[in-house]
Amino acid sequence: MWKGGGCASMTAEIREEQICMIKVRVLADLTAYRLRHDTFTREAGLAMIVETRAAIVALCPGQGDVFDLVLCPRFLRILDEQAPVGRRLDPASN
Repeated sequence: MWKGGGCASMTAEIREEQICMIKVRVLADLTAYRLRHDTFTREAGLAMIVETRAAIVALCPGQGDVFDLVLCPRFLRILDEQAPVGRRLDPASN
């Protein structure tokens, strides 16, 4: 690696970006896991998605549109499987 000039700062920027993307991936994976395996109402699942969006946008400002295009449909698909519209999950029924 180059220590002089702009390469060291470029490497630091790339490292920061990679760390940010790892954090986003972990948040997305944890949200998907919780949507699949936790017991909750549809409203609580939607709130979880909104909270995840806010956390990801805080990590990557200006990326809300990417969340809406890529992650939100994935989360909603899982939510539809686990807590369909009009049906509440009852912890006693599991």
